[in-house]
Amino acid sequence: DGGDDNDYITQHIVAGLGHLSKLFPKDSTNFEAITSKAIPFLDANFIRTSALQNERINYYAYSNLHYMYARSFYLDKMPISKKIDSIINVQKVEFKANWVSYPLYKKALLALTMHRFDDTKFAQKIITNLKETAARNEDNGMYWIENSNGYYWYQSAIETQALLIEAFAEIEKDKTYVEEMKVWLLKNKQVNRWHTTKAT
Repeated sequence: DGGDDNDYITQHIVAGLGHLSKLFPKDSTNFEAITSKAIPFLDANFIRTSALQNERINYYAYSNLHYMYARSFYLDKMPISKKIDSIINVQKVEFKANWVSYPLYKKALLALTMHRFDDTKFAQKIITNLKETAARNEDNGMYWIENSNGYYWYQSAIETQALLIEAFAEIEKDKTYVEEMKVWLLKNKQVNRWHTTKAT
């Protein structure tokens, strides 16, 4: 209390609690003390920053997508307002126009988000693209050659592969792909340290 707020960290926590709620539905009420404050904060911040999108469209496109992903875990319990829905619809136009050029992490994030916001046809389009660009072999399973570490929070190879697994498991529902993708993840762990707590 009294410290500086941070929208990304709050989104990260809210998404993490969303994952826990999916894994342990009976315990989801335990997180309401946090989410009941965090989600209205994120909603208000999303509305506030949407006015700045024209000035810094590339930054806010990432930030807004991350917000939408975190928010997508709570659409049933805490529906979005008409104001937020209208902003999201504007943002979707940018996503649909440019998604082919997005890096892997952003494609996976977008596929999951669109799927949860009931745009399943577009989500499946992204998954099809990801299948077409993947490498597959017996030793390393299913992976993407372009998936490498970078400077930004969305450029972690481990986190990207984990997010891709989440997207395929939820949208594609084909265990063959998921099991092959886990092979790469485990092989990577055998020969490398995982660089962040989030990756772990």
